[in-house]
Amino acid sequence: ITCAPLGRREVIVIGTDRFGQGDGNPQLGKTLIKSYIYALAQQDILPEIMIFLNGGAHLTAEGSESLEDLKSLENRGVQIFTCGICADFYGVKDKIRVGVISNMYDIARMMQEADRVVRI
Repeated sequence: ITCAPLGRREVIVIGTDRFGQGDGNPQLGKTLIKSYIYALAQQDILPEIMIFLNGGAHLTAEGSESLEDLKSLENRGVQIFTCGICADFYGVKDKIRVGVISNMYDIARMMQEADRVVRI
């Protein structure tokens, strides 16, 4: 089990606590994002970095149904970052339970240095 192939820096940016946009059912969207994170945690090749922005900050906070899968990813070497501005806005900064709180300067740098950015 490894992170992305040598020489390829993959960053996954999750900007919401649910998968999909528009008229989709919000509960289905939450189930889908939980399923995505679970499936990602089962893969052999992992991203180097996961960044949680906007509503995605809820996924790294206490009470998230994805915490165990995110902790598993972190234990396998995936670096997990939550936007501090976002965590403050949603009132979850003191409830982040996986990864570290980051700032927009570092988030911008990580995204710019990535070979591939996947945005959810």
